[in-house]
Amino acid sequence: MINFIEESHTYWTEMDGTTYMEVPSVSSILTEMLGLDYAKINPFYADRGTAVHKAIELTHEDNLDESSVDEEVKPFLDGYFDFLEKTKFKPMLWEQRLFSKRLWVAGTMDIAGTIGFQILNQRHLIDIKTGQKQKWHQLQTAGYALMLSEEMERQNTPITIERHCLYIDKNSKWKLDPHNNKSDFSVFESMTTAYNRKGDYR
Repeated sequence: MINFIEESHTYWTEMDGTTYMEVPSVSSILTEMLGLDYAKINPFYADRGTAVHKAIELTHEDNLDESSVDEEVKPFLDGYFDFLEKTKFKPMLWEQRLFSKRLWVAGTMDIAGTIGFQILNQRHLIDIKTGQKQKWHQLQTAGYALMLSEEMERQNTPITIERHCLYIDKNSKWKLDPHNNKSDFSVFESMTTAYNRKGDYR
């Protein structure tokens, strides 16, 4: 069981009924291990990305009032709708909180589902981006895929996972970028281990 605190953007898990322990997120691990500086991101673009994700979430909950969508958000949402139509993507999970006790990491996956003709037990995990492509994005999807796979195994419904980033721009153009490098998994696991063990060597 994983709990998410919105105000601090932190994840916590219950240890013994009364004690909670913080679990590092995929983002916090990548930020420290790769030296990413989110402070350099213009708040306008960060807030716009959050709004796009929220609009997509409301879409799949059948709770989106399109007349309320901000003009800055609408082109990205239109691009997402075009992606759905052209790929026949069918979402099955979205904004799913995930936790790996084995790796001691948590995070919130954007969306997972099927594309076109459904292959038995195959899911396409997609992280939605409204900014530029970055190499570390493939480590991010590797982290989510590892956690999702672990969760499905706990439910006795093992799946194979194809990873992607969906890049959408302000002109409603989109590109689905596959992440096929299997070494991403071992690199992410190594980073997670190093992050969680760093205190042992200080």
